[in-house]
Amino acid sequence: MREKTNRCLFTIQMAGIIFVLLVSTGSSKTLIDYFLPMPIVEPLRSDKWGCASVGKRDIRNGLEDETNSSYSYWDGPIIKGPGGKYHMFASRWNQSGGHWAWLSSVGVHAVSESVTGPYVDKGLTWPTNSDGRGHNLTILQLKDGTYASVVSDTRPGDFFTASSLDGPWSFAGSITIDANGFNKPREIANLSIIIRPDDGKFMVIERHGQIMTSDNLTGPYKVQCNSIYSGLAPNLEDPVLWYSGGYYHVVVNSWSDKKAYHLRSGDGIHDWTNEGLAFDPRSDFLRYTDGTVNHWTKIERPGVFIENGHITHWTFSVIDSEKEDDQGNDDHNSKVIVVPFDGAAFDGANPPLHRDTVFNGGFDEGSNGWTLNVWDGEASGEITDGEYKVTISNLPTNSHDIQLVQAGLILRQGNFYKVSFDARAAESRPLEVNVEMENDPWTSYLQSPETFDLSTNKSPYSFTFEMEHPTDSSGRLSFNCGESTHDLFLDNITIEQVEETGITGPLMSTRHSLISSIVHIESFVKIELECAHTVSLSLKLFDSRGRIIRKEIIKAGQRYCILDFNQLSDGIYFIRLMTGKKLHGSYRFIHQQ
Repeated sequence: MREKTNRCLFTIQMAGIIFVLLVSTGSSKTLIDYFLPMPIVEPLRSDKWGCASVGKRDIRNGLEDETNSSYSYWDGPIIKGPGGKYHMFASRWNQSGGHWAWLSSVGVHAVSESVTGPYVDKGLTWPTNSDGRGHNLTILQLKDGTYASVVSDTRPGDFFTASSLDGPWSFAGSITIDANGFNKPREIANLSIIIRPDDGKFMVIERHGQIMTSDNLTGPYKVQCNSIYSGLAPNLEDPVLWYSGGYYHVVVNSWSDKKAYHLRSGDGIHDWTNEGLAFDPRSDFLRYTDGTVNHWTKIERPGVFIENGHITHWTFSVIDSEKEDDQGNDDHNSKVIVVPFDGAAFDGANPPLHRDTVFNGGFDEGSNGWTLNVWDGEASGEITDGEYKVTISNLPTNSHDIQLVQAGLILRQGNFYKVSFDARAAESRPLEVNVEMENDPWTSYLQSPETFDLSTNKSPYSFTFEMEHPTDSSGRLSFNCGESTHDLFLDNITIEQVEETGITGPLMSTRHSLISSIVHIESFVKIELECAHTVSLSLKLFDSRGRIIRKEIIKAGQRYCILDFNQLSDGIYFIRLMTGKKLHGSYRFIHQQ
């Protein structure tokens, strides 16, 4: 059975359970490639805590205890206030207790004149409620201009509200959850919240990847799905949720692998696809404008600052050592850093959510817009010399278990569409192509999927179909590759509407013909049958000299077939419909371009 999550590379089976591992394919950019150099607020220092492992760094970036004598900081999402100042909501604890003293952390409010800092700690956010206890702080502006924060992990999803970012903050209640037929979250931790731009509902993701929505701030939140990233990587936590560029996005971090991944969905509920690496502390993505690079041992608790619809900065909680090595009153500590990000370019790299044609059909932008699904077997995809190469190492059960797909295609009922592509293979092999629904039940919009025999020579292929189903604004084009282990290569993929140009009636019909009409659609001919048939029919096309020009098989129940006349000259042609040696009808017509 095909899953609803789209992008993956292979599957593994353990203890009878199949985990779908979602891995980005191709050579296109991923989120980590859009981070920008950090401006230097104050000359880089090499004599402060953590510099021995992190490198020369700017102690005025973000929020930290520069003296390393009082506090450790964590979390740190940012919001811009009405007066133009930047407000950070973080958690802190006494550094003398080491990192694991975070269990007694409190929520604090910090302010800066600049988005990158330095941020000045203004004290406890809600000092009169549980002595200010707070961790995993968030910040959200509500529709009426007031503000809300949800606190989790050390508290059971507690909401606070205020009319000003400076407070005072009032306790609004704890989150309530309706399982809604799904598993209920195992714990209330790492909550990330937004207001959905389409329906105005509150939307929350929790540590283990379940999406919940509610009409009210405190709930009840209805669970919409089980984990959107189950099997992606071990020990996932700290998801951050946002909306930009027409998509819902999540970045989630594996604390054990020290890698974070970016996922994306059109509606925020279904079909979350893995878009690849988001950040990795071992990479060089944390760099200053002078080229100096920082490598923090751990980078966690990602947060996004959005302005004019795009992310402009990320916040991260960072520590210079493994957490257990921060014992307190030593040369280790944690802080919040702020990193610039080219969110406009990042959002511009995404294909339009709904479109009339294929996006990036020539793979000039790598694999952007395409997803390689691997539901069974083993396969990988990459861009090679401007072509998409599919390598299959283990055959799946079904051809569609390994498929290169693109969804979001607008297909209007009653229109004719032509699908064209170039293809070749390492050795001769078949390729199945389908146009279908994006989601379950994946209804095909063709009479049956088209099958092509590929050779080692790059050749053009095409077919035309009529969209008889109701209009679909998110149709999917699928190249089902699972029939052979021979590598295949695809290029120049298009889908375009074609116009009906005329109908020729029969010039001669012998016996009882099953053909009711022939419709010319540009360089294609649609042959419609009078009634449903229970056996497969053989269709042969002859020219006026009796030479066989084309052979087609019309499967049982198929109501029409479409022939490509693009290479045929004007003239008289004959069609014969047969089962075995039995002739069911013949038909003569004139073809004119």
